[in-house]
Amino acid sequence: MANAQLIPFQDRQEFEALQAGYEDEIRPQGALQCSIFNELVASAWNLHRIRRTAAELCSTMQSYSELLDNAEIQTELDRIARHKSRIERTFHRSLRELKALQTNSAIGSYARGKASLGNRNRAHCKTNPIQVIQFPSTRLMNLARSGSDRKGGKTQS
Repeated sequence: MANAQLIPFQDRQEFEALQAGYEDEIRPQGALQCSIFNELVASAWNLHRIRRTAAELCSTMQSYSELLDNAEIQTELDRIARHKSRIERTFHRSLRELKALQTNSAIGSYARGKASLGNRNRAHCKTNPIQVIQFPSTRLMNLARSGSDRKGGKTQS
């Protein structure tokens, strides 16, 4: 990921520490989760850079009133604020999508594991199959409580 981002040499360790921290916490699995994870890390890094840039810009002024009276700095701060808003939206969207993918994956793994355990000795029990409904931007899990067993995609009475 560090190679895809434009990261000055002196910031590379800081970026790699940020990326490693997020990776330890999030632990993306598969190509899609890794792609969204990379977008999340890039957004987090850009937010860090924007905060640092705004702080450096403001630190050149002696007082708050001097900062407010400087039209050039105010224009630059407005531009930075617009970029920050856009990057924050990307960050939060990526985080939501990643959480949804990981939740769906965990629920699917649990359901597959439970189904394989349940098929051993529970022929007399009725199961509640989980049906995955996919939408263009997110996935929803719908617990279909039909009260009937499903084998091979067909419902038996």
